[in-house]
Amino acid sequence: MKRLLAFFFATCLFFGLGFLFLIDARERNTWPFDTKMGPLIPGEFKQLVYKLLTPESRSLKSYHYNLKLSFNQIPDFDYIGRGGGIEKLNGELVYIDSTGHISIFDPVQNTFEKMPSRLKGYINIRDFTFDHKNNEILIVGITKLSDKCASIELDKYSYTYVNKQFSISNKDNVWKSEQNCKFDIKLSGSRVAVLPDRYLVSTGIFQGPTNSGIIKENWPQKPHSSFGKIMSITRNGDIQVYASGLRNPQGMFVTQSPQKVFGTDHGPSGGDELNLITEGRNYGWPCISSGRLYSAKLNDESFYPDIDSIDGCSSELDYTKPTFSISQSNIGISQGLAYAGSHFSAFADNLIVSSLKGQTLFRFILDDKKEKVISYEEIPVGGRVRDITTTADGKIAFITDKGYLVVIEKNIE
Repeated sequence: MKRLLAFFFATCLFFGLGFLFLIDARERNTWPFDTKMGPLIPGEFKQLVYKLLTPESRSLKSYHYNLKLSFNQIPDFDYIGRGGGIEKLNGELVYIDSTGHISIFDPVQNTFEKMPSRLKGYINIRDFTFDHKNNEILIVGITKLSDKCASIELDKYSYTYVNKQFSISNKDNVWKSEQNCKFDIKLSGSRVAVLPDRYLVSTGIFQGPTNSGIIKENWPQKPHSSFGKIMSITRNGDIQVYASGLRNPQGMFVTQSPQKVFGTDHGPSGGDELNLITEGRNYGWPCISSGRLYSAKLNDESFYPDIDSIDGCSSELDYTKPTFSISQSNIGISQGLAYAGSHFSAFADNLIVSSLKGQTLFRFILDDKKEKVISYEEIPVGGRVRDITTTADGKIAFITDKGYLVVIEKNIE
């Protein structure tokens, strides 16, 4: 009997400690949730673990508001990893994961409905947005050309949305990058934005972070390459470089009245940036950075290479410095939006910018010209935010890399 009781208590202790370990790992986003083993773990198992360890809601405080975060698990998801996006449409939210599955989320009923149609032909979907004026959806995806080579492309489709059924048709390729045979999805950082007269597509260096991303090819500083750039594609098909000198641009979004394009870019350690994007500007990667090499030691004065020591860079050229640089290490700045809703009146005309590893939203307050950051606030949300939007009534919604759609509203209970 004593042995049976000892076995029972030992079993309870084992599972109890294991559960506590998983809770801690989930909070810190460590093994087994964010390692190279992650993609090898069956999606169904991870989905179950996330469901057990993620609350339905939680509260937090910002400077102006008591906030409530509601966590809605995305059904039947493949392991999301990197990519995918969310956009509002007719009062609902359209969610497309990195593998092309499409779901509709009703923010009133807090329910998902998976669509039968699926985007195919991409190994990873990086972003999407709507061109409502032309009733089209724009997709930025990575297409594999061979075992080692891939490219980034922008495609547009016609779409219909009737009785909460979303379908796509008539694929048309708008733009395609040159091939890259050292491609790494982690540093592709592609986004798409619609302007009245053109589309903008951002691209990263599309190669691994060896030497902190200072690659010998130095694509961001080569005019003939579309990597490390923001490309402009006009309605009549004219293609040119809109801006250059980018490393891993995980965000791009547009303000209105006046219209301004903002972008975010991953630097090396402590070098993440918010940039006001101006046509023709060079944003400096890898020639200048406010960060330091991953290999740099504390108290090491040579934390970043001299500009003239990097092939393709020159101290005589004019590089645009960031609008705001986040010196904290490994924030992983991500997509943002210019808040224009009515739910959070104190956030009007602020930029709400998300982060991945930082698991934080940054609220940037701009000057009247929307060109400079006056101050900012950090709002910890406890998840790697991949994309962000607002609901029809102005609540903030975002998707996380762990398969959740999170809605933020004022907590009035």
